[in-house]
Amino acid sequence: WKWMDKVVSVAESSPVHKGRRLRPNAMTIENGIILPAGNVSSPAGLAMAERIKNYCSSRPCIGMLSRLSEEKGVDTMLSAMYKLRKEGRDYALVIIGEGQLRSNIERMITDYELGGCVLLTGYIENASQLIPCFDLLAIPSRTEGLPITLLEAMASQVPAIASRVGQIPHVLKGGECGHLVDPEDDAALASGIRRIVEDEQYRDALVLSAGKRVIAEYSISRTAGKYTSLYRELVDQAAGS
Repeated sequence: WKWMDKVVSVAESSPVHKGRRLRPNAMTIENGIILPAGNVSSPAGLAMAERIKNYCSSRPCIGMLSRLSEEKGVDTMLSAMYKLRKEGRDYALVIIGEGQLRSNIERMITDYELGGCVLLTGYIENASQLIPCFDLLAIPSRTEGLPITLLEAMASQVPAIASRVGQIPHVLKGGECGHLVDPEDDAALASGIRRIVEDEQYRDALVLSAGKRVIAEYSISRTAGKYTSLYRELVDQAAGS
């Protein structure tokens, strides 16, 4: 740390911070995305979009873009799906990603008898183009910085439900722009998904607020501008030393 002129993080929960206090040479610059959000365009993307459409059919379609690893909370998502199935909700879950826990997740799907409602696609290049295929995006992570997929969902008018970790609560303005739940709380996750799916007024309010926020605060030009200002500051400091 001490040899760096400046250390940049995307979230205030990262190691560049000590609790709520910044290290002397640290700062936060949040991620940004290209706006407007892109559409499915590649042949592979179009084929996968059609596959997702056919799999979900008339059911509400929940999407996850995630590594299959411990910190991403896929197990919590599957537990929530199990609860929703027990309530009689016929929802579909599409998980796009790959990872070392795939065999554990496949076993969980079998144990919970979710084979007919959970689709594991594996890794897909440029998977964010598939976000508009979903009725909602789930990010049930145990830890996060600032997920690009969250910003992309906000820009794509897809409501999000996400864990209250990292920079997520700030991005979602405490729940105004997306539904927040505690990590590992499968009951709250199931309840939040049910509310987004079944309460159209609530869903529309989330989408409207999220769209305005991502345009105002999370464009790639805004993020690039902050980095440019930082570079100029450091160059000026070096020139004056």
